[in-house]
Amino acid sequence: MLRLLNLLLLTSFMTSTGCGVLGFVEATPTPDVGNVVLDRFLDRAPSRTRELSTPTPVAGTVFIPSGLPLPLTDPLNVGGDLLITGSQVLGPLTRLMYNDFVIAGYRDEIRIEEIGSTDGFQRYCSNAPLVPDGADIVMADRSISQAELELCLRNGRTPIALRVGLDAVAIVANKNIEFIRGVSKRELASILTAQRWSDVRHSWPNVEIIQIVPKPERQIFSFFASKILGSNAFSLENASLDTFREDGTEIALAISDTPYAIGFLNFKDYVNNVDRLHLLAVDGRIPDGVTVSKGTYPLSYPLLLYTDRETLEAKAEVGDFLLYYLDNVNKVAMTVGNFPLSESFFERTKIVLLTALRQDDYLALFPPTNTPLPPPTMTSVNLPTPAPVITASVTLTLTADARSSE
Repeated sequence: MLRLLNLLLLTSFMTSTGCGVLGFVEATPTPDVGNVVLDRFLDRAPSRTRELSTPTPVAGTVFIPSGLPLPLTDPLNVGGDLLITGSQVLGPLTRLMYNDFVIAGYRDEIRIEEIGSTDGFQRYCSNAPLVPDGADIVMADRSISQAELELCLRNGRTPIALRVGLDAVAIVANKNIEFIRGVSKRELASILTAQRWSDVRHSWPNVEIIQIVPKPERQIFSFFASKILGSNAFSLENASLDTFREDGTEIALAISDTPYAIGFLNFKDYVNNVDRLHLLAVDGRIPDGVTVSKGTYPLSYPLLLYTDRETLEAKAEVGDFLLYYLDNVNKVAMTVGNFPLSESFFERTKIVLLTALRQDDYLALFPPTNTPLPPPTMTSVNLPTPAPVITASVTLTLTADARSSE
């Protein structure tokens, strides 16, 4: 009885502080709507390679299960330069992985260009593999488009998508907006397009809403518009130029300096400005290690690396770096403001890469099984100090949008 009471108290503490445990209790998956472009060229992983037991939760710590072990890569024995291009969102995490790769012994050069997903795909797909200054890997915060895929295929590249992490859009407001106790997605759409706060809720002040958001050409704007604004996106796109800012740092500074301002930015930019802003719940959820990993926060999305079979076969160093990346990424993702994958998605990513590297004999050593195994080895990762959160005032149910979309 005393043990049960202790567990209940621990659960209550973790709920109130925003702490949680990743990767052990699988959220009921929401069926994918289907990304035909990606599915045609993405090797499908079999069912989970093993059943994982659930360890005792520890508040303030994320435990990363080992899952399917990857073949060891010794950076001392990896030679050859690489070029990685694409998303600014994934850039900091990739640079961190490169720095660790160098510390572990890699002695050549990896150039990392943060030019955006669209320009990254254009550079990658416009050239055949192995051409001088041709990209080997693309960092992306969205799936490859049909037009980009066709361009890749015309140039002899068969793209492979590796989901390596998650990011989230943070809804933030000026600290003087104490009347907000969380918003629904429908209210959020109104807030970003209405003139006055009282237009959204009569009980809110009759003052002008100041919206401050990324520029429409940014991927985060497109994602937010598709999830929240829908057909009303044009209202925000046609707002005054003072509404838009170049990056998350500018958005954070502008919102913190402007009474009654609200906007959105990448979660990592919120983390860098946590003392300046209010983080708002959406549909009763805030972005954290649990809600984003499980797909229950409605504004989370995957981060991907793209390469191709032709490059993997011709340049062993590409596969070596990707194996090292996957072997370490879940341990460090939160240090740069990204989120680790859930265990099921992470297992799938590892199997996709191993299959592309023609490691069928290695995969055969870890067949799927329904037999419970001993607890896997664990790596603990300390979470950042939880930020102040405005709790939602109403109980809301999740919809099909609360998932990790492709």
